[in-house]
Amino acid sequence: FRDTHPPSVECGPYMADSSSAPTPPGPFDPRANLTPNQLEALDTLKERIQPLLATDYERKWCSEMNYCRYLRARDYDVDKAEAMLKGTIEWRRDYKPMCITADDVETELNNTGKMYRNGFDLQGRPLIYMKPRKDNTTEKVSKLRYVVYLLEKAIASLDEGKGQEKLAWIIDFSSFSQLTGIQQSRLSSDVMHVLQNHYPERLGVAMCCQAPWYFSVFWKIVSPFVNDVTKSKVVMVPHDNALLKEHISMEELETEYGGNNTFQYSYEEHFRREDVLYPPQPLDCVPAPGSSGESSSSSTSTSSSSTTPEGGEAQPEKKGKKKKNKK
Repeated sequence: FRDTHPPSVECGPYMADSSSAPTPPGPFDPRANLTPNQLEALDTLKERIQPLLATDYERKWCSEMNYCRYLRARDYDVDKAEAMLKGTIEWRRDYKPMCITADDVETELNNTGKMYRNGFDLQGRPLIYMKPRKDNTTEKVSKLRYVVYLLEKAIASLDEGKGQEKLAWIIDFSSFSQLTGIQQSRLSSDVMHVLQNHYPERLGVAMCCQAPWYFSVFWKIVSPFVNDVTKSKVVMVPHDNALLKEHISMEELETEYGGNNTFQYSYEEHFRREDVLYPPQPLDCVPAPGSSGESSSSSTSTSSSSTTPEGGEAQPEKKGKKKKNKK
């Protein structure tokens, strides 16, 4: 398991799609590459949002890089970026993604490696491996919660001081069945909803490996929920996996795909690893939904219920005796 950045890797949001990007001379400044109009938009958005932030955690989370991501996602339309960011602030207060623990998603961790974080690509972006053939659960709410849990951990591993803010995905469709595609299509639309609305400008690249011919049917179901910018970052990898080596060093790429990284996912060893590396936040790090900066002393509900993209209630998983590893 690799959790350290390659020593020579530094990149920023305006360089993230260029492997030959120059190394910034010092700490990353999100304002450095903005035009006067964009700087004005950034300052205006901050003036509107900062009074709404109720806790130290929210104020730290809403960094200038974060403001810039929402502005870029809405083409620097301040009104649209404001509406989008307000929606995320309310969602985070309700869903509490930063507070999710391994215990909350234990059923999704208890498998042979259907989705996990391991290493970084050549641009310093955390690698998330997704292997649908190893999926062993059917509860959509639990699955979505695990995706959000992993997103938060991957983002925590980023070095924002070097301008790193994007993630790279390897989606391995080997042994991907038509039935699996049907089962995953609804979940995928939910995941896309969360990614696009609450984690904008986080996707660096999604590399799809061993995609079968009927994947095109699956993609047609999902793609209407995906914006054009996101679609452009979805890459189909030829069966020889050579394209992966253009994005990932041999030391970081897993042996299954032709690299030298011998990592093997193990539930027993991996269960609490992410929480140890990046501890969850306490439930009171954000106020209850509907609060504002003027009510920073408001207490937040300790319930971990959440709202799915369809508006249904996502109840927390019950904790019990640790389950045996499912093979």
